[in-house]
Amino acid sequence: KNFSIHITKLLDRLLTNYSKSLRPTHVSGKPTVVITNMNINSLGPISNFDMSYTMDCYFRQEWRDERLAYEDSIPQIMLSIKMLDLIWKPDTYFLNGKESYLHKIPVSNRLVRLRNDGSVLYSSRFFFSFSFNFILSCCAVD
Repeated sequence: KNFSIHITKLLDRLLTNYSKSLRPTHVSGKPTVVITNMNINSLGPISNFDMSYTMDCYFRQEWRDERLAYEDSIPQIMLSIKMLDLIWKPDTYFLNGKESYLHKIPVSNRLVRLRNDGSVLYSSRFFFSFSFNFILSCCAVD
């Protein structure tokens, strides 16, 4: 119980005067570097009819927000998904994306981790549908 109270107080302190509408590097004017990573669980089916394919994947984004850096003996904290509503996060989009939805069976497959240097890792499982402009009739099908 004391640990939970300690973490709550730490997060409350970090969020005092924090504005999620300002990107982490707004003071310096430099772009915020967001590292992305995708682990593809399945790809397909590919539809020649509507020129699309689907993908099930884990999509990870990591960035550093020095406003969330802290000094404590705890090197990293697993955050509640509700924290995503309180902090800045990238507005990532896929150019050829048709639709997507977050995997929620049996529960939402999302993770948020905060490191003491202010690094945030956000991982989520998605199902995507993408369009493509390939001419598949020229390809041999076995």
